[in-house]
Amino acid sequence: MTRLGKVLLLAEIAVCFIPISILLWLGIVMLPMQVWYLATTEAEHFTGALLLVAYVAAGICGLIALYCVMRWLLYGIRANLRPKIVLFLMCVGLTPLIFVALHPEAEWKFMVVLPLICSAHLLWLSRDYLFVDA
Repeated sequence: MTRLGKVLLLAEIAVCFIPISILLWLGIVMLPMQVWYLATTEAEHFTGALLLVAYVAAGICGLIALYCVMRWLLYGIRANLRPKIVLFLMCVGLTPLIFVALHPEAEWKFMVVLPLICSAHLLWLSRDYLFVDA
């Protein structure tokens, strides 16, 4: 990949993933309070807290996959994780984004469209890395 291609790819990653990453960091900040709420509340009232914990966990999986894919695309260095695991982490990271994009009353649709498109582009660019053992 040329230097211009790498710069454009980094710009694409920044534009598409910075807004959703800010929300992930806010979720990480709220995580201890939500875990405490899960431990102290009744079983029928903890759906929202459990959903936030699941979203944050999926977002962290997605960031790990993004790091592995970008490392391979920019430097040609494979991560310590196997490509099938990176593909699995990518799918786990995309699951909440797809859920929000398909939800009929979601106000955050504009936040998830760009990461979904960018993830599809990264999947296409890294197909030699991710599907080498398939």
